[in-house]
Amino acid sequence: MYEAAGVVTGLICAAVGAWGWLRGVWLARYGERVTGTVVGLPWSPPLLDRDSRFATGTYRAVVTFRTADGRDVRASAPAGRNPAIVIGDPVQVVYDPRRPSSARIDTLSGHATLAWAALTAVGLVLMAVALAHLPGPSPI
Repeated sequence: MYEAAGVVTGLICAAVGAWGWLRGVWLARYGERVTGTVVGLPWSPPLLDRDSRFATGTYRAVVTFRTADGRDVRASAPAGRNPAIVIGDPVQVVYDPRRPSSARIDTLSGHATLAWAALTAVGLVLMAVALAHLPGPSPI
């Protein structure tokens, strides 16, 4: 029973990770690049252990920028970070021309490519371990 749960969990992790990784790669390759401005750094608490005195959380940059066709957009970065940037800083932004609100700061950490790839790898490992422990046919 636990093996089947491991396969399903691994499959979900691998699928979500692969989708996020491919989205980041597509955006890095085909997205429009413009200069934006950091206008906010709201803090997001950690998902687990919120009450711990060691809980750090992350900051999600909010940026404004003008698209190539002249629209003003305000977007929140999907990847959290500990701020190496401050409000008012100019940043390179990459966005999907079809959906400018899904913009990201144009850095490796801004695309979260490594995090998505790691989630995919964890999912594949979970599936492999669970499949290796599935019971085989019983010998006669």
